[in-house]
Formats: sequence, structure tokens, C-alpha cells
Amino acid sequence: MVTIKEIARRAGVSHGTVSNVLNGRGNVSMKKILLVEQAARELGYSIDERSKQLHLEFERSIAVVLPQLRDARYGVIYSTILQYLQELDYRCSLYLTNDIPSQEESILGEIAGRRLQGVILITCQPAGSEARELLRKSHVSIVTMEREAADVPGYVGFDVAAVRERVVSEIQARQCRHVSIITGLLNHSFESVFLSQLEAELQSMNVYYHSYQTDSATASGPAFSVAADPTESDAVITTSLSFAGKVADAYAFCGKATPPHTITLSPMGSLSERSDITQIELNWKRAAKLACMMVLGETEPAHCLLPPQTRPAFMPAAVPAKKTEINVLMLEGPETRAMMKLVPDFTRSTGISVRFMVYPYDELHETIRSMESFGFFDVIRMDVAWLESLYSGRLAAFDPADPVVTDILSPMLEAVREPFSLVNNTVRSFPFTPNLQLQFYRRDLFEDSKVRRSYYELNRSNLAVPTNYGEYRNLLRFFSRIENPSSPVEYGASVVSGNNVAIVCEFMPIFSSMGGRLFDEEGRPCIDTPQAAESLKMYLDIHRNSYQVPSGGWWRASVDSFTHGDTAMMNMFINHVSGITDLRKSRIAGRIGFSAIPGGKPLLGGGVLGVAEHSAKKEAAMEFIRWACSDHISIPFTLLGGISPCKSVYQ
Repeated sequence: MVTIKEIARRAGVSHGTVSNVLNGRGNVSMKKILLVEQAARELGYSIDERSKQLHLEFERSIAVVLPQLRDARYGVIYSTILQYLQELDYRCSLYLTNDIPSQEESILGEIAGRRLQGVILITCQPAGSEARELLRKSHVSIVTMEREAADVPGYVGFDVAAVRERVVSEIQARQCRHVSIITGLLNHSFESVFLSQLEAELQSMNVYYHSYQTDSATASGPAFSVAADPTESDAVITTSLSFAGKVADAYAFCGKATPPHTITLSPMGSLSERSDITQIELNWKRAAKLACMMVLGETEPAHCLLPPQTRPAFMPAAVPAKKTEINVLMLEGPETRAMMKLVPDFTRSTGISVRFMVYPYDELHETIRSMESFGFFDVIRMDVAWLESLYSGRLAAFDPADPVVTDILSPMLEAVREPFSLVNNTVRSFPFTPNLQLQFYRRDLFEDSKVRRSYYELNRSNLAVPTNYGEYRNLLRFFSRIENPSSPVEYGASVVSGNNVAIVCEFMPIFSSMGGRLFDEEGRPCIDTPQAAESLKMYLDIHRNSYQVPSGGWWRASVDSFTHGDTAMMNMFINHVSGITDLRKSRIAGRIGFSAIPGGKPLLGGGVLGVAEHSAKKEAAMEFIRWACSDHISIPFTLLGGISPCKSVYQ
């Protein structure tokens, strides 16, 4: 085995210098770092970035103990905790108990033998255990989730009464007289309390029920029992989305056309292809983050209960008496591709079919500008920046107090309602894809000890994500191989200079951050100012030190250069970046950070939808807008690459 002593002798440096390099400490010159790395390679020693952090394991590591990962909610919990901890430079160790008490006891005993900071636990031993007691005596922070434990003060779960209330309201709305219930094992607190409360409600409503308890490994048994019951259930209630899937499988295997309507608890954002299923969504991501905050001491241990979430179904205001088709003018891009995938849901709900007419950005603007009294389109997608100049004669007007208007706007972020809808106190459009500029950067480069040392030696300041354009310009020079041949990437960032819109969008945040204004207090242009001149110098300097997207290119080319690993940073509207974590395309997935853009003055942009002024099918067009902007499709629309204006997505 290669020793530090051997590496130090080969490199001609001290033992301490080798230790500092291997542990990623920044107090070593670039010259000595390279000497140590070369000596280590020659001796066959692998320097792993992760191994440099092993000395921190005892102080900055959290154990996550889950029953299994077959159930979707446990996958959500683990992935959320892992991401949260990684952003704070903590390590995460995963253990699975399979809900076997002896296995959990063995795992907790192993954890007690390590000096970890905390444990996030979904326990199958609610009454307590010797290993948990040992962990507490070792001053290890413990937080339980989903299943309460009497001996652990930190708990994050869901409000059982509120969940039961939602289930009962669904049963009442469907006038069920016979239901089947499949829960998890009743020695777990949430399942037992939920079932006892639900049974009491059903008895008071004179609803006949049959209940089964199971776990994910044996859920097929109860599912087949429900399917084989000669008394057909009006509804099946399950506490897990995987249980609901087992019921559908059992009915299909038994040759029955469709299962009864299923009411199931599910992680927020889960999508089901079935139209006969109602999902009562539990925000497991939020629960997992709260558990992390407790176990890390960011908040005091507490008994925290979250309410269920509700994503309402789309209810048509009016279904046309005869078959109707509308023409929808859209922008080429991910939002339209998402709409095309989801629109069968709209047609199924309303009977209205949709024909999309799709144009690139410049052609869309020209098409709208030249249409005026042209009545071919029924719904028009505009850029919000065009709204005030192009609404007249093109978009129908609505009263802001109209109940249909307030119904569309109420689930949306308040900050986008008026800017994306009102012109001269009249509603002309509705928020569709609100868009903001964010700064994205290669987190792995900004955290790399060698890159950090190199930056310090060149600039005599520490490498950090830029908060203003002076810092941003310095980073562009550092990451440009023309200026710095040892840069790990070709360029710091890219700029789009062959398009007026792109130039304005890159210049205006610089101008605004330097105190510039386009108009004075009396509304007169005021761009011939010292701030404007200084901003233009800064823009040109940034332009010179960036990769210049070829003429005819667009923001997609900037995203591609970042995704391919050619640039270290990217300031971009968020609707263009949905693919940067796609493992099929991105070479830097998992290594991306984000923050406010330098100077903190981003542009707000995006798309709006309006009813065409001269449409002969205004009612059907309004139905489409109600659906396209609704909370009903907000999550699938976002997952497919759109940007929803609805608050629930951001919550």
C-alpha cells in the first residue's frame, strides 16, 4: 500500500503538504498540488475527490433508515434527503430494514458505532429499542417520519384527520355504499390511526366496508381478495399508490373490465394514466426537507404534521352541443410539445379537439403582428413583452371581476397575475409560462480544490459564485482558455449576439444592476447616461471573454454549450433549461448549482394565452385556456418541460 511518506519523498514535499492535498485543503500552492498528484499517479495511488472528504465523515454524515424503496414515497424521501445534504456538503448513508425489527435493531447498532451527526428513521419499532437508547446517549440526533415513536421528540408526518376528511368527502361525492380498504401494517401509527378514524366515519354513514392490512411485498393478496369479492365495491381506498396498482393488476388478471374507482394516497407529483383514480397527494419532499432541518439542528425538534394537497380535476364550464375544433397558435419549444402530449385530457373532458399551429419566435411575432382582423386562430400564445403593443384588435377583452377570470387566476403566483394579464385595467390574456432569468454554474468546478487554488493564485481572492458583474467578468477571464490555458473548460459562459432580443436580454440586467433606467420620472428616454456607458463597456467586456454563439443561433445553443461541459456558467431563462439534468443529453447532470443572476436584476418574461378577438369560437377557446393554465395539469406540464404559473408547483 502506498503511504504518505512515499508520496512526499517522490514529490519532494513535506508529509503535511501531501496530507493537505489529499484532504482538499486550500493552503497549498498550485505548483505543489501538481507535484503531489504527479507523484501519487506514478506510485499508483488514486486521488479520489470523495476520499478527500473521508476525514469529515464522522462530523458531516447522516444515516437514512427506510423500510424499502419499492414504494414511491420512500424513493422520494431518500432522493430529497440526499440532494439536501449534498448541497450542504454532508454525506448520506442509506439503510433498509424491510420492516423487520431485528434488522432495524442491527442497523441502528451499526450506526451507533459510527460518529454520525444524526439519523432520519421510519421505524418498525414504535415502542422504542435498545439501539435507539444507545444513539440518544451518544448525542446522535434522531428524527422519525411517517410513524411516530414515543421516545423521539422530532417527528414529521401528515395530519391523519385532514387526510381522512379528504377520503370521506370523495366517498360522499360518489355516494358509495360499499368500499374496500387496503392499508399498510397496523402496528405503524399512521396506518392504524387512519383506519380507525375512517372506520368510525363509515359506520356513522352506514357504508359497508371490508379492510385489509398488508405491506408492499405481499400487497397482491389483498388486491386479489378485493377483486374476487362477490359484493362489488363502489370504491377501493388505499394508503399507497403501489397498492392501487396491485388492485388494477388483480382486476385485469381476473378478467374484469375495470376496477372500481380508486381513492389513494400518493406522493405529490405522481402521475397515473388511469382516469378512474383519485390521488390525495402528500408532500413527501417537503416532509423530508423538514426532517433534514430538524436532524441538522436548523430547527428545534418538534411534532410536525403536514396537510394533504389537492390538485383539482378540470371541470368544463360548458361542453359544446356539437363537435368543435379550435386553432391554437403556439411557440415552437418544450411548452408546446408538453401541451401536445397532454391535450387528449382536454378533448376527453370537453369534446373539443385542438389543432396546433406552431412557429419559431420571430415568425410567431410576425404572424401575430400581421393578423389583425384575420379570424383563423381561436387561441393566441404571445410573449408577455409583446402584450401592450399587439393586444389591440387581436385579443378579446374580459372584465377583471368576471368569475371565470378570477377562477383562472386564483391558483397562480400573485406576482405574475397583473403583469401577464392586464392592459389598461382590462384582462387581455392569462399567465401561461412565466419565466425568470437564473444563474446556473458548474458546482464541481467551484468546489474543486485545485481550481480554487489556481483562481486564488491568479486573482488573490477566493473563487465564489459571482454576485455582481465585476466578479462575473473576472470569472469569465479565468475560465477562458484564451486568457488562462489551464482552465478546465473552454469558456466561462456563452453569449448570443446575432439576435436583437437576446442582446437586450443580456444587456438589461447589467444596465439595471448599475442603476440604469430606460425612462425618467416624466416618461422620457434617458439612456444617454454614465450608467448606460459603463453598462455597455461591461457588456462588451463580457462579450469578448465568452463563447459567441454563431449568427442565427439562439439560447438553445447556449444551453447546449453548458450541458456539453464547454462552459462553467450560464445566465438563462428557466424555460430553456429543462434538459440540463437529462442523463441522455447532459454531461454535467448532478454537478449543477444555481443562484440569482449577477447584480440581482433578472428579467421577467414568458408566455401568455389570449382568446382571439375575431374568433367565432370564443367559448371553446376560453375552455382551452381554463384547462391549459389550470392547477389540474400544472405538475405534468412542468415535468414535461413547461413552466406552470400555479403556486402548487413551487410549493
